[in-house]
Amino acid sequence: MFVTTLAELPGYVLYGNEDLRYQLIVPVSDTLGGMSIKVPGNFGRDLYEIRFASTTATSLTIGSSIYARI
Repeated sequence: MFVTTLAELPGYVLYGNEDLRYQLIVPVSDTLGGMSIKVPGNFGRDLYEIRFASTTATSLTIGSSIYARI
């Protein structure tokens, strides 16, 4: 999994991998990224929010999954 920015879309964050696919995130705060789009008729159920425990965190929460840097 990776988290990166795109020069073509300033203000957005791209995260994902081949299993999760890829999603554009809008930074909401220093520790939270929210959905940048909503899927009509599906209540956006296939999209995630990402959350860092703090600005210096070594763990990342995506939906109900928690990832730790090793």
